[in-house]
Parts: sequence; C-alpha cells; structure tokens
Amino acid sequence: MANTNQYDAGRNIQIDRQHRLSKLQEASQITWVNLSAYSAIMVAELIIGYLAQITVLIADGLNNLTGVCGAAILIIGLKMSKRPPDSNHVMGHWQYENIAALLSATIMFAVSIQIFVDGVFAVQRFLAGHTIRPNDWSLGVSIIAAIIIGILARFNKTKGIQLKNQALTASGQDLKSDA
Repeated sequence: MANTNQYDAGRNIQIDRQHRLSKLQEASQITWVNLSAYSAIMVAELIIGYLAQITVLIADGLNNLTGVCGAAILIIGLKMSKRPPDSNHVMGHWQYENIAALLSATIMFAVSIQIFVDGVFAVQRFLAGHTIRPNDWSLGVSIIAAIIIGILARFNKTKGIQLKNQALTASGQDLKSDA
C-alpha cells in the first residue's frame, strides 16, 4: 500500500521548501567564505603591490576586486532566493539565485576579455625585450593566493554540483579562472 503522505501536495511543498532553504543557507555560508578570502587576498596584493611598486600585484588585486563584487552579488541573490512566496511570486523567489549567477558570469566574461587583452599586450612587451623580474614578496603572495583560490575553486564546484546550486558552480568557475 502506498504511503498517502507522499501524495499530500501541501506537505511535500513544505518539505521541498525546507530542503531548498537549507541548501541555500549552505551555499550562502560558502559564498561568505569566498568573499572573506577574496577580500583578504585583494587587500594583501594591493598593499604589497603599492608599497613595493609591483604593478602585477596591483593589477591582480584590482582583478580580485571583481571576485569580491561577484561574491557580494551571489550573497545578495542567495539571500533574496530565501524569501517566502508572496502574491507576485507564488512559487517563491528561487529564480534570484539564477539571476545572481548570470550577473556573476557576466562579470567573469568581461574580466576574461580584459585578461585576454592584457595578455596580448604582455606578450608584445615580452617580444620587444621588456621583462619583469618578480621579487620575493610578489612571488610569495601570488603563490599563496593561487593555492587558496585553487582550493576554494574545487570546493565551490564540488558543493555547487552536490547542492545543484548554479551560483556556487559559477563561483567555482570564477575562482578557477583566477587561480
């Protein structure tokens, strides 16, 4: 005999909502960790870059500012997704998560174009004989940043797939490209 509770639409909607909310809460916590890591790395790169006059670190610090913005957008989108249904959104506000992922992906796309253009100019400068020798500070900060961001990228991608969360998956791709 079938369990009659499994066909109780109201009960299943509540269970589904609670399940979605718990997944959104976990995604939000992970995104806060991303925001903190991006902010710390950005500040370290900018401070060391300006003090040691290392333009590469300054550029990477400014690039990480886009990561901070992307994480903030995802946090806002995830928070808005948790809002309960109302008269205009009978099924809830779940789509804000997708909108946040789209905005974050748009930022990633714009930054990737900028990185490509900068790379072309860097290759031209290299071919013209202009080389840059990194000092210990820039090398150390770059390696530490790459390791931290690489770990976060893998974690976000894994959790994004596990939670079926587009925002975390997009964040994982952004982190991967930054690493």
